[in-house]
Amino acid sequence: MDQRRRRPSAGPARARGQRRPGGYAGSAGRMRAGRPKGQGARAKSQGIEARRRRRRRRLYKALAAWAICILLMAGAAAGTYHLVRAVTTGKRTELRREGLEKLQQGDYSGAVASFDAALEQAGNKAEDFQTDVLLYRAEAEQGLKDYPAAAYTYGLLTEKDPENAASYGYLQAVCYGAAGAGEQAYEAYQAARQADQGEEKAAGWMEGLLAAGGACVKSGQYERAMALYEDALGEGAENGQIYNQMGLCQMALEDYEGAGDSFDRGYHLAAASEAGGDGKEEVLKELAFNRAVVREYLQEYGEALELFEAYVSAYGADERAQHEIDFLETRV
Repeated sequence: MDQRRRRPSAGPARARGQRRPGGYAGSAGRMRAGRPKGQGARAKSQGIEARRRRRRRRLYKALAAWAICILLMAGAAAGTYHLVRAVTTGKRTELRREGLEKLQQGDYSGAVASFDAALEQAGNKAEDFQTDVLLYRAEAEQGLKDYPAAAYTYGLLTEKDPENAASYGYLQAVCYGAAGAGEQAYEAYQAARQADQGEEKAAGWMEGLLAAGGACVKSGQYERAMALYEDALGEGAENGQIYNQMGLCQMALEDYEGAGDSFDRGYHLAAASEAGGDGKEEVLKELAFNRAVVREYLQEYGEALELFEAYVSAYGADERAQHEIDFLETRV
């Protein structure tokens, strides 16, 4: 029997990786040897944060560069806009100036062309400029005696500048009256009167009234014309031309007594008026003639003859007056 001495047993066998007393198990244990517990996790977290900071810095730099690029592009666009606007403004101003020069020279057709070109350059936003140019265009159209065109322009002005709609409406009535469009003249005047709600009548009121009333007289609408004149007189309008046109309406209606009173009042009013110039003389001349005519209709031949002779003495002989004088001399 083998009597060899056996080694004492070292105890149960240790499994691979089993921790020795006071030691660490496996390769992971060796990696962590000498490092405090939790330090690895903190290092990993710090690395991730550092990478995030670097990415943010790169992003901020890229955004800053893009913002600068946008600002430069915006500045260039604004500069281009102002340049184009300056060029456009200068062009339209030059065309307006050309139109005014032509208007002053009596080149009405050329003035209209220049004003139209200026309006085209102005576009739809320069309201004040458009209003100014349209007023001059209407004046040029009236110079051409293109009254329908001028009436249309005043219609545009009414839309663009409603605060002055009454004045434009009165001027539109004048143009329609000059064009022989009696109904349109009357309607334009009535629309202007509706818009004219101020304490004082808007500019052009008297001209519009006479145009609308005159158009009614020409078309034989005497009652309508009389209504216009009576309303005007009721509002304090004292004008020799109003009385003259009232007298003509009354003559047409065979109210000779009323016509005589109207012509007389109109004549004395016009003679006392401080207004001068050719307009006053023309009104006085017409009233003087009509005063004589209505006396003849009233068969007051002696007075009619005196008035015709006074007419010839003041304004010179003419065929109409001489014909009446020859007739009256056979009746006196």
